[in-house]
Amino acid sequence: MSSDENSPYKNQGYANLHIPSFLALDCQDDDDDSSPIQVVTDGKQLTAENLINQNDISLTQPILITDTPESIGMKVIKYARRQVKVSDIAAILGGAHPVDVIDVEHQDELEGWTLGDLVDYFEDPHRQKSGQSNNEETPSTPTSSPQRKQRRAAAKTLEKKANQRPRVLNQISLEFSSTPLRKKINSPQFVRDMDWIDLAWPGRRQAKTQTRMYPTVQYYCLTSAAGCYTDFHADFGGTSVWYHVLSGQKEFCLIAPTKANLQVFEKWLCSASQATTFLPNLIKDPSTILRITLKASQTMIIPSAWIHAVYTPIDSIVLGGNFLHGLDIEKQLEVYDIEERTKVKERFRCPLYKQLQFYAGGMYLNNLRRGDISPIEVDGCSYLYETLRLWWDEYRDEVPAAPPAGVPNVASAALEVAQQNNCMSVDHFLFEFKQELTRVKQHGICPNEKFKDTLLLPQDRPKLKLKLKANENIVQPEEPQSQPTVPKAEPVTSQKSTEPKKIRLKLKTDTTPQPPVQESDPFRIVLSSRPAASTKVAPKQKTKRVREDTEWFDEGPGHEDEWMPSPNKSSKKKAKGKSNTKGKQGTKGKQGTKGKQATKSTARSRLMGRFR
Repeated sequence: MSSDENSPYKNQGYANLHIPSFLALDCQDDDDDSSPIQVVTDGKQLTAENLINQNDISLTQPILITDTPESIGMKVIKYARRQVKVSDIAAILGGAHPVDVIDVEHQDELEGWTLGDLVDYFEDPHRQKSGQSNNEETPSTPTSSPQRKQRRAAAKTLEKKANQRPRVLNQISLEFSSTPLRKKINSPQFVRDMDWIDLAWPGRRQAKTQTRMYPTVQYYCLTSAAGCYTDFHADFGGTSVWYHVLSGQKEFCLIAPTKANLQVFEKWLCSASQATTFLPNLIKDPSTILRITLKASQTMIIPSAWIHAVYTPIDSIVLGGNFLHGLDIEKQLEVYDIEERTKVKERFRCPLYKQLQFYAGGMYLNNLRRGDISPIEVDGCSYLYETLRLWWDEYRDEVPAAPPAGVPNVASAALEVAQQNNCMSVDHFLFEFKQELTRVKQHGICPNEKFKDTLLLPQDRPKLKLKLKANENIVQPEEPQSQPTVPKAEPVTSQKSTEPKKIRLKLKTDTTPQPPVQESDPFRIVLSSRPAASTKVAPKQKTKRVREDTEWFDEGPGHEDEWMPSPNKSSKKKAKGKSNTKGKQGTKGKQGTKGKQATKSTARSRLMGRFR
């Protein structure tokens, strides 16, 4: 037998070596006024308005609600005579629903598990008997019927050797936002009023059926066996957590996120001895370490960046969810930076985190313009602006990709935010964001007069921004009145039409009927498919021109446009004609006539060439 199997914590019946150190910590009393934990006995006082205005309660300190879940606007599963069981969850979601299960002792993830396997595990009689002998309270889950046939995954896990204790399994990652269980559960009302996913992500408030991907981190169901232990961590992306115990009991060790504690935490995450080092032993200020017990029907709010570990003394079923808000933006981004530096795997980080930050930036630009923002949110927006500016420098060359029902990448989300805020580009959006922050810090929180006539709601803002007088109405862009419509010209189908159809281009901008066109109106342009009678022009008379040596003159109208030389001969031709003998004239008379005709045709061609 190995030395690991003879470890003291195993001999004491614990599945993790840190559990004895955890239980040795002092537990905070609910009535201790010096404790930083805020105890709420009247759930109606826990509202978004009181948290934003910090009316005797703050979202930067842990909150314990001892009142009923209904008092804070929650809806949960309840049974009159018993607590909720794992089989109840499986009946709603289906026994074949896949789940991720962790072996607490070896920190191994078990593959192929379903809710049906978890039911078999939790209702195993041997495991329940072992749990009763090592815990002061009995498990909340009763034994199951022995006739049920165990599934393969559960049967393999429940195989027992001689003197071997049952394995302790933990399931903490069942997100049910898109399952039938969601219809039976509602998070606290103040969470829904402040959650960036509900406020800033496009379409979340209006759509009854979600057709667009969004971060699914709002609703989790956790099923933990007695003896489970989750080591110290800060929830991904600096998200805050609402945590409600349906059945069983949970114990928390909380460490305040001071600057010194976060530095120790980051160093511990990167340490090779992390698994064997109990983090509270490294904290220099013991007053920043708290231990608190959460019982059935109680709810706790764990603020952003608070480091915590969780121990499960008895079988428990818990409802919870993560949310981002505007009351601690600095700490949220600080946790993200720690995740970047410690190289946390993507599967353990908040999905679509950067896209959500850009959408939140667009929401706060609108709020700044309207003057609808609290001072604490203004301070946080300064950190948000700097982060968005650095991220855009990194992603400005990314090709935007956002299918209608798909996941937008960072560039697509940034461009969408710019368009929603009437900005020409993402750089223009960041410039406007910075300008509004500067204006509010200099002049106080007040509406920007420049945008008083512009609807700045994130979802219902018009596409066109028009500057109008106080007594004018908003002009709808789809029905413009400043541009008259021009009808199409219809072809003339009959030459016998008595009244030709015309098209008139009017120089006026109104669409009221105009008086008939006067022929003498110089400010009208008339287009017609047929020329009007008054505009007909008489055909031009052809002119017959003759040549008198080198001069040309008109002889009046004629029927043909024919070019002819003058019958009078030049002086040179006359002299040449007299020198010919009569005999030659008699014998060559016919030849001379043909030559004259050829000369006449050649002269005409040359003459036409000159005028061309």
